[in-house]
Amino acid sequence: MTSPENEAGDVFAELLRASRELHLEASRSRRIDDMLIGASVAASRRAGRSLIGLNSDGVNHHLRFEDLATQTRVLLRLTHLSESLAAARVHGHVASTLVGYGEPAAVDAVKSLPPEATGAFAETAEPGVVSFAADPASGYVYAQIGLILALDRYVGADLRVDVDLFASHLSSVVEGLRTVLRARLPEAQPVRRRSGSHERELLESRDEIVIGEVISAMMEAGRPVIGIESDVDYQRVQFLADREAPMHAVVVAIDRVRSTRGEACLNVEVEVRDEPSTLAGIIARHAEVPALRSPPADVQVRREWNSSFASTRVRFPLADLLASNASARREDRSIARLLDDTIVQLKRLVAPMRDHEGNSSKP
Repeated sequence: MTSPENEAGDVFAELLRASRELHLEASRSRRIDDMLIGASVAASRRAGRSLIGLNSDGVNHHLRFEDLATQTRVLLRLTHLSESLAAARVHGHVASTLVGYGEPAAVDAVKSLPPEATGAFAETAEPGVVSFAADPASGYVYAQIGLILALDRYVGADLRVDVDLFASHLSSVVEGLRTVLRARLPEAQPVRRRSGSHERELLESRDEIVIGEVISAMMEAGRPVIGIESDVDYQRVQFLADREAPMHAVVVAIDRVRSTRGEACLNVEVEVRDEPSTLAGIIARHAEVPALRSPPADVQVRREWNSSFASTRVRFPLADLLASNASARREDRSIARLLDDTIVQLKRLVAPMRDHEGNSSKP
């Protein structure tokens, strides 16, 4: 016969399990657009494009990519239309998306655009309508199209992102827009020497280029993006790392104060969570909390509620980021090695803080 104490403990554990499942579902609803942004960066990196612009307010995301060898650009705007859990359950996760393909063009090419040509990132009449845009400041012309994307097609219920599928779809859209733009421009535009303003723009975009390399490396390592805070002055990205027990998440941010023209300073933080799933586990957790190891002088360690954090700063040289050798950039894994080595070091310091029953952490 089950005792009242055991029965109460079973009910307690079931309510805790159900609560965490609902929390995971709600977290996926809030973060699925960030995950797709991570897939966009990784897919573009595979295609040889560098991230040169990223602005995100949590709902609307604007990205710009450039192939530094051919100087062609891709624009992407994503707005999550079903962020609430209730809306997602009814309609699924959908997003209003704009994809643009651009090339540097002469004045005559800009004049050849139709009168209704809009600005880059402008709203299109409806999904599937191709529009043209000119950006006189950068000297680019674009063909762009609005789409409604089903995000569940790319992000699973377990928060795993199918980068291969999204990369294939994005490549097809970009190639279609390239064909449309080439048919519209009066003649092919040869790759030209970058203007002074173009060079300055890329130098001013070095933080975005760095964070793009970081996102791509982390996505390829199986750590999906679950949070982005980005504007002209700040770049901070959170990644889910629960497949690397006992880690829960990793945060990478650019430290602008300590960065120089030749080196980017990155703040890297590892989070380990301790989430017992039974009453006995919770009692054990509070009865004997593992002591944190003494960190090296350049590492900060702290504990908050059910999480332990270890953070440090690392430096990454910028010499090759603006190089036009696309194949060399695709094969360069130095930032991936730097991040992996740093994460392993930080993980070892806070590994004692783990779930006593070996349960994996979820966001």
